[in-house]
Amino acid sequence: MLRAAPKKGHQERVLALHLDAENAAAFVMATKLELRPNDIVFIAEQRVTRWGRVVNQLGPGLIAAAIAGL
Repeated sequence: MLRAAPKKGHQERVLALHLDAENAAAFVMATKLELRPNDIVFIAEQRVTRWGRVVNQLGPGLIAAAIAGL
C-alpha cells in the first residue's frame, strides 16, 4: 500500500507498506491498518499465475508445431 506521508520540511514523502501473505502474524497486524482515501493498494500476481501465462503463450505454438510435423 502506498500513502502520502506528512511533509518533512519541503520534501514530499510516501509511506509504503508490504503485507507478507505467507506470514499469519502479518494478517493479524493488517487488521489494525485503516485504509484512507487516496491510498493506493497494489496486489502482485502469484508465481503460479506467471507460470500459467507462460504455458498459455507456449501452448498454441507447440500444438501448431506438432500438427505441422504430422
